[in-house]
Amino acid sequence: MKKSSVLTRVALVSALTVVVLVFGGLFPSAAISLAALAGLFPAVLVKEHGYSYAFISYLVAGFLALFLSPVKSSVALFVMPFGLYQIIRQWFDGKFHPVLSYLFKFLFANLTFFFLFFCLTKLFLSVVPSFLHSFVLTWVAYLIAFVIYDFAGNEWLKFYIARIRH
Repeated sequence: MKKSSVLTRVALVSALTVVVLVFGGLFPSAAISLAALAGLFPAVLVKEHGYSYAFISYLVAGFLALFLSPVKSSVALFVMPFGLYQIIRQWFDGKFHPVLSYLFKFLFANLTFFFLFFCLTKLFLSVVPSFLHSFVLTWVAYLIAFVIYDFAGNEWLKFYIARIRH
């Protein structure tokens, strides 16, 4: 494939990601789900063009959305757990035994949670429902959502390969 068409795809995926993240800023009640949806788009580029192009798309989308989105919480959720995870998840799955891969994914989930909860507390808790503001409840809910997101990302890539790519 020509380099110009690859870069066009990267730009289109980045633009779609930014649009979804801006909608997350316009509809704060859907900020978490739209940030999770936006995280699935760069994962397609890993399958199509490799990790470097997916990572470039992730960085460009995060940077542009930071300036264009009226609410930064959905962008923060895309940058830290959702967008980066879908790229790293495929690397873990390709390099390690499935048990070791899940251990690394669990470690990544915990590291991102602790960073979001302790370093970006005000921003993170602005998108978390008020009944989950206790540390333990938020942590458990985050890990449950993480397992669901891992499964959904895997199913999304299977669907993409089976129906869209071919």
